[in-house]
Amino acid sequence: MLLKPVSTMAFALALGTAVLLPARAHAIPCDDVALPNKVYGSGGSAVTGTLKRVSLAIAKDPNKTDERTTIVYHDDLGACPGYQAFLDGKITGQFRYWIEGVDGDTDQRCDARPGGQPLDFAHMGNDATFCPQGTLPDGFGDFTGAVQTMNAITHVSSNELSISAEALYLIYGFGPEGQVSPWTDGTGVFRRQFDSFAGAFFYGAVGIPPLSAKWEVNEKITQGAVITGITAYAANEVLASQTLGYVSGSAADAKRDVVKTLAYQHYDQECGVYPDSTPTAFDKINVRLGKYFLWTAGHFYAPVDEDGVPLDERVANLFGWFTGKTQAPGTEVNAFEESIRAGDIPQCAMQATREGTLGAISSYADPKPCSCYFEYVVDGASACTTCNTDAECGGDTPACNFGFCEAYRAEGEVEG
Repeated sequence: MLLKPVSTMAFALALGTAVLLPARAHAIPCDDVALPNKVYGSGGSAVTGTLKRVSLAIAKDPNKTDERTTIVYHDDLGACPGYQAFLDGKITGQFRYWIEGVDGDTDQRCDARPGGQPLDFAHMGNDATFCPQGTLPDGFGDFTGAVQTMNAITHVSSNELSISAEALYLIYGFGPEGQVSPWTDGTGVFRRQFDSFAGAFFYGAVGIPPLSAKWEVNEKITQGAVITGITAYAANEVLASQTLGYVSGSAADAKRDVVKTLAYQHYDQECGVYPDSTPTAFDKINVRLGKYFLWTAGHFYAPVDEDGVPLDERVANLFGWFTGKTQAPGTEVNAFEESIRAGDIPQCAMQATREGTLGAISSYADPKPCSCYFEYVVDGASACTTCNTDAECGGDTPACNFGFCEAYRAEGEVEG
C-alpha cells in the first residue's frame, strides 16, 4: 500500500520554534565592515551558496568599482524564523559576507548592531504560506526566484543508487524500527532541524509529521554539516552504504567528490529519477520537465510601493540578477550566469511549474525561455544556434533569447 503525504499546512504548524545555536566568537560589527552599498538579508540557507558564489565573483572582478553591491546575509535561524525576523524589521546575531582571497574564500562574519540590524530583504526556498505565520502582509512583495532541488544523498562510495518515498517515510518516520536496509542501524542517517527549509520541504514531501521524525542525535543545523557528517561516518564500504541525508541540489552538486545524489521515486512513480539526465550531468533536465518531484521555486521578499516595486532600488536590482533582467552595478560579472553555475535553475529554463511549495506540477512556458543558454552555461556547449538579434534566427527557432535562437519570445520581452 502506498503511503500518501500529509498536508503541508499541518506540517508547517511545527515550524515556529527557533533553533538554539552555539555561541559564536565575537566579530566586527557589520556597520564597520568597509565595503560599499551593503544590502542586508535574512532567511534560509538554500540560497547561501548562490549568494556566496556571486559575491566572490564580484569581489574578484579586477574592474569592480565602489558602485557594486555588497550582500550581507543571515541564515542561522533557518527559513521561516529568518523570514519572520525580516517582517519584524530587524535581527540579532551574526551575518555572512564574502571578500576576495581571505582564508580560501571562506565565509566572513560580522555582528548585527545592538538591538538588531535592520533588514532589506528575505529569502526562503518556500513560499510564505509554508511557514507558521502563513501570510505575506500588506506592504511586502513576493518575487519568485530560481528553482532549487532537494536531494537525498549518500556517501560517494555507497553501493546504493536510488530510494523511494515509501523508504524515506519508514527511515525518517520510524527510525531503526522501519527496517529499511541498509539504513537499519541509523547512526549514519542525518537530518535537518524542523524549521529549516530543507526539513520542512523534505518531511512535507514524504508525508512525515515533523515531530515524529527520528534520528534526533544526528540533527544538523546546516547543509554542510550533513555532508560533513556523512563523509566522517563512512570509514569503509559497509558504513558508506549506511549513510543518508538530504541537502539542496546546489550543495550536493558542489560536493560530488564526497557524496552522491540518489535517484528518487515519488509516490505513484514507477521508477527512480535523477535531477539530471545522468548521475554525472548538470543539465537538471528531469527537474525542468517536472519528472523529478523534489523541487520548488525560491522566493525573495522586500517592502514594496503601491505598484509592487521594491522600495529600495538596489534591492530591486539585486532580485533581477537571478532572472537575467538586470546587470549587477559596479562590476563586469554576469551575476545571472554565476547563479546558474551555483546550481540554480532560473524560471526561464523551466518547462514545468508547481502550485505553491509542494503542490501539483503542470506545464509552463516562460515569456523568454532560456533553455539553450542554461545548457550552454552548465555544459559549456549548446546544440542551439548562437545569435545577437532575431534576424540571425529563423525556422522553428525565430527568437534570439540570451544569445541563442529559441522557439519564441512573448511580446514585451527584450530581444537578445
